[in-house]
Amino acid sequence: MIKVIWRKELLEQLTSRRFIYCTLIIVSLIWVIGLLRIASHEKARAEKDRITAEIADEFRKIDGYAVLRTKVVRTPSSLEVLDRGVTEKKSSVVPIGIYEIPYATDKHTLSTTDNSLLAIIGSFDVVHVIQVFLSLLAVLLACESISGEKEKGTLSLVLTMNVSRIQIAMGKFLGGITVLNVPIFLGFLGVTIFLFTSEHIQLTMDDWVGLIGIWVTSLFYIAIFYLIGMALSCCTHNTSTSLIYGLSTWTFLVIVLPGSIVFFVNQQYHRQADVQIAKAMQDELWREYQQRVDGLVRTAGMGDEYPPLHLLSMFYGTGGPGNNPSFAIGPIKEDAPLADFLNLLRTGENLRLQYAQKVWNACGPLWESRPRSLIRLNNQLQRITPTGSYLEVIGGLARTDAGVFYDFIDQARQYRKQLLEYLRAHDAFGSKDFFSGQGMQIIKDNKVVDNKGTLDPRTLPTFEERHEFLSLRLGRIAPSILSLFLYAGLMWLAVVGLFSRYDVIR
Repeated sequence: MIKVIWRKELLEQLTSRRFIYCTLIIVSLIWVIGLLRIASHEKARAEKDRITAEIADEFRKIDGYAVLRTKVVRTPSSLEVLDRGVTEKKSSVVPIGIYEIPYATDKHTLSTTDNSLLAIIGSFDVVHVIQVFLSLLAVLLACESISGEKEKGTLSLVLTMNVSRIQIAMGKFLGGITVLNVPIFLGFLGVTIFLFTSEHIQLTMDDWVGLIGIWVTSLFYIAIFYLIGMALSCCTHNTSTSLIYGLSTWTFLVIVLPGSIVFFVNQQYHRQADVQIAKAMQDELWREYQQRVDGLVRTAGMGDEYPPLHLLSMFYGTGGPGNNPSFAIGPIKEDAPLADFLNLLRTGENLRLQYAQKVWNACGPLWESRPRSLIRLNNQLQRITPTGSYLEVIGGLARTDAGVFYDFIDQARQYRKQLLEYLRAHDAFGSKDFFSGQGMQIIKDNKVVDNKGTLDPRTLPTFEERHEFLSLRLGRIAPSILSLFLYAGLMWLAVVGLFSRYDVIR
């Protein structure tokens, strides 16, 4: 009997003009947004390749450890076409400095476009179409499933047959979900074809798993709203009242509650004040560092200010903050105390590294730890809504959630550690290779003689990005998956309980 009811629901909806029009609109939206996002993704890939080439070119030109600065670039996920996640908020380009520990910023992203239509759409993506429009359609269709049948008089007729109310509810639910899967499947099928035919996008096995997971999760999310609509339909005896209840509930669950949670969490984050406090602590620590290294210079009897470049050359200059110093030096005098200077330089620069860590220990909680904790708080609170849980699961599957970006930041820090290990292994801070080759020219017998060291930029460690394993991402989004299952289970129990007491005669 469930199959008969399922077939009846399927035929009624598939032949409904309202459903056909809604399906055409939703599928068209998904396809258009998908095509625009693919174009944007291709631009992001091209920009990533350009920046990577620039980094490689800069590496080849390095002729002194003092100018060793680079960047690492996150490879855009192919599934960003479906879900932007936090892509437009978090940086995809992370600068790597010897005296500064990388941390997550909101300054730069590869997701740029000159497409005017995409600029109008903004951050709207395929997942948002499902989140908003399809969930609304699911509620509206389900609100007529019980009360609408009662108004037509067919519900009492069906109940006179040898069929239980649970079978009726199950048949209607399966029929509704099958119908709603049509726009989801057609939309995803079109976007998948667009991705597969793109010359610049190569889908990996992980991408295919994520794509299938997003489709299944989207269908599950829509099923929850269909169950909500069925439950509301069991609470009324006419369709118009069910629709009013459905629209109100949908507005609260999809728009009001998630937005209120974001607003509440944002009130806990005083970004400007935190930045000012961190800046003050950073400046204070670097002033303390400068006082200590100046004291080392005076103790060594080499002057009053670090680094004592005046001992080496008649032409010199220093500048930049403590975490990004710059040195300029002309040809070295023949009688310059080079060995003593390099010993002092080794001590001073290693001390600078220690203060870089002190700065991070003091300012890191304000720069990154606090924002991370607020993101976790937002995710935890959003799990009380089906929409928040759905978006977190999709972000994990598409590799566009905050966790993926923080994993990339951790990789950037590991790369900085590799560079530091390389520098220490080559005694970079006490070597003549610290300055550029031009700066290490030495005057002998009133002639300028090249005195370049053995620095070979080809031996410097290079950054190799690795993608977070699917198992780790699944572990991170497991609470949200559980939340969706809990929502579905509770709503099914509500439907069964309400329908079992539903008065079909009244």
